[in-house]
Amino acid sequence: MGVVRLWTYFLEAVFPRLCVGCGAHGELLCSSCVLRVPLEPVFVDAVWSLFSYHHPYVRASIGAHKYHGDSSGVAALLGRADVRSFLSSTFSGANIVLIPMPLHALRERARGYNQARDIANILGRSLAWPVDEVLRRSKLSEQLAGKSKAERQAIMATRPFQTTGAIDSTKTYLVIDDVRTTGATLRAALDELHSAGATHIFGLTVAAADHD
Repeated sequence: MGVVRLWTYFLEAVFPRLCVGCGAHGELLCSSCVLRVPLEPVFVDAVWSLFSYHHPYVRASIGAHKYHGDSSGVAALLGRADVRSFLSSTFSGANIVLIPMPLHALRERARGYNQARDIANILGRSLAWPVDEVLRRSKLSEQLAGKSKAERQAIMATRPFQTTGAIDSTKTYLVIDDVRTTGATLRAALDELHSAGATHIFGLTVAAADHD
């Protein structure tokens, strides 16, 4: 277990979790507040995003997961019946495989977890879709936070991903991440899978930063 998650468990013991919407004790996003977030799927450059990152509950849930290891808010969003229904109908009949967006081994070791893997596992359990980590981050690139679209594209042009497992051209691969910002990282991951033989490939994120 990573240092971040140990610290998170300690904080929860000392400071009980409060709902980011109504302040109720016990949940990061309670069963009432989670339903106040509109499901607004958008499809841009082969990437589906389910919610707007500009919604304060979504932003708080993703931030708690990414920086504090608390995936409960994201799990509440993805566990909604309308999310399951949308994804099931959108990919009806497809032989789905979920691929978490990989972190470089050094970055994951420092953080203690990969939030994209958590999201893929949440979706996999909810929809009975398998998770296969066939992508590896082979280059430790700069942090993308705060970078412009052109800077992100330049970093991703160095081809930081490698395919490490067999690709089945009859399957539909969904690369999972938390937020689509410019789409540069997801595009690089999809390109790598395409080069390895995948023919049905999409990105799927919890939210889009440029949703509006």
